[in-house]
Amino acid sequence: MMEDSNWLERGQWLPPFEAEERDLSEGLEEAQKNQHTRLRRRSSGPSLGGLGGLIGALSPWQRFVLALLLFLNVALLGCMCLVMTGRVVLFPP
Repeated sequence: MMEDSNWLERGQWLPPFEAEERDLSEGLEEAQKNQHTRLRRRSSGPSLGGLGGLIGALSPWQRFVLALLLFLNVALLGCMCLVMTGRVVLFPP
């Protein structure tokens, strides 16, 4: 079984009963350092990671085509759902 000090040294999540025993002053100091670091990172420039960075790197005509294709995809899926549930009848008897 792991000791409490090993959990803290590795920085892993503690079970709820062990987390309550942790010294609050250490946690507060760490939170202040992390918040300061996060604020510095955000102000250093725009983030290019994830989907936002991918879309932001596209030219305007590429963004338009992507938006048009996504719209048509959603519209087609919506129409298919309406037909399948019987809310819209394509060829009435």
